Amino acid sequence: MAIRILILAMLALSLDLLVGHAKMISLGHAAFFGIGAYTVALLADKAGVPPLLALPLSVLTAMTAAFLVGILAVRTRGIYFVLITLAFSQVFYYLIHDSAFTGGSDGVVLMERGSFDLLGLFVVNLDEERHLYFFVLVLTAIVTTLLYLLIHSPFGQIVKGIGLNASRLESVGFDTRRYALVTFVIAGGGAGLAGYLFALHQIFADPTLLSWHMSGQILIMLVLGGSGTLVGPILGALLITLLEEYLGAYTSNWKLILGIVLVLFVLRVRGGVWPWIVRTATARGRRDEEVQP
Repeated sequence: MAIRILILAMLALSLDLLVGHAKMISLGHAAFFGIGAYTVALLADKAGVPPLLALPLSVLTAMTAAFLVGILAVRTRGIYFVLITLAFSQVFYYLIHDSAFTGGSDGVVLMERGSFDLLGLFVVNLDEERHLYFFVLVLTAIVTTLLYLLIHSPFGQIVKGIGLNASRLESVGFDTRRYALVTFVIAGGGAGLAGYLFALHQIFADPTLLSWHMSGQILIMLVLGGSGTLVGPILGALLITLLEEYLGAYTSNWKLILGIVLVLFVLRVRGGVWPWIVRTATARGRRDEEVQP
């Protein structure tokens, strides 16, 4: 469960770069997640490429797909951006679902994850769950750190400016489409890496990874945890996974309960759980300062 939470957290963080900062709401982000997963699965199954060597190829393939989609998508705004990303996501979904090369609806199975020698100190065997956990943990930490540096860089400030007022940025000479396209490609690469790790974890890749349901689930994580922060997407992935796991153990109607819980969160905890925690802690600190002599 911890491995799954970390992978979904990485996926949510990659989408939050678009949603939380550039205000580009994508309903097709799962396409790049699935492409990353299928890249490693197909390379291992068809070409015999060791899964570890497929890591950069999975990220590169997802970024290439994101570039092709982004060329058209960044020309739109608002609901049109949502619809065009959804449309392209469905195109990728049916291409994979209806192709015999990709295994159709059955997907592709990974026979092994592989191992590597870490600087001659010890061997990391990803077929062992504990080794895989630390492998995923390290990559998630690296992605989180890189996103933090990116968001707080001059590039990141321009991305935030696109979300606040793209027209004003254009009026002072910034090519907002170019920045939006680069942001879209980076987010696609993060999703591809998460897909690669998910394929290693589940030992298979299937078309549901590219479905719009998966894209909606990622958006729910951002809404629940709080978009525009690094902690919010991670917290959202944690809460959604735990709710699914424990509600599903008690009832077959767990989705109904989950839906009610999400509605209550949206109504009562505006902005997400993490911003609510920050606001509550700040208000409590101010009250404590007022009562002190």
